[in-house]
Amino acid sequence: MESTIIFRAEATLIEQARAKATSENRTLNDLFQDWLRRYVQTRPSSQNYAELMRQLQHVSSGRKFSREEANER
Repeated sequence: MESTIIFRAEATLIEQARAKATSENRTLNDLFQDWLRRYVQTRPSSQNYAELMRQLQHVSSGRKFSREEANER
């Protein structure tokens, strides 16, 4: 089942987007649906961070830094 939604945007922006979509043999509707699928599949940044930390858990600086060393600029 499809639903209809309405967006507002500057006319020139819509014209430019439509022209670009046409040059790619696409429609704005197709592009919007692609964007919407990607948007709902994107994980929250907290999940991305947790995954990155898990992937990098093997990385070590080689030594512990003192508080002064860590805060040097």
